[in-house]
Amino acid sequence: MTPRVRSIVLRAAGVLLVALGLLHLAATPFIVRMLQDGAAPEAAGWLTPPMVLNRIAAIIVCLASLALLVAAFLPRPRSEANG
Repeated sequence: MTPRVRSIVLRAAGVLLVALGLLHLAATPFIVRMLQDGAAPEAAGWLTPPMVLNRIAAIIVCLASLALLVAAFLPRPRSEANG
C-alpha cells in the first residue's frame, strides 16, 4: 500500500470513527429515555448507570479518534517525509 493510499484510508477511517462516536453520543439520551419509559422502574434504575459508563467510554474513544485524525491530517516534517 502506497503512503498516499495509507493516508487516505487513515483519514477516512478517522472521520468515520469520529462520526460514529458523535452519533453514539447523540443517541444515548434517547436510549435512556426509552429504557425509562418501557422498563419497570427497578430495571430502569439498574440499567441507567451502565449507560452513563458507556457514554463516558464513548467520549474517551471520540477524543482518541480525534487525536489520531488530527495527527493524520497534519503534514509530516521534511525529515520524516524523505526517510
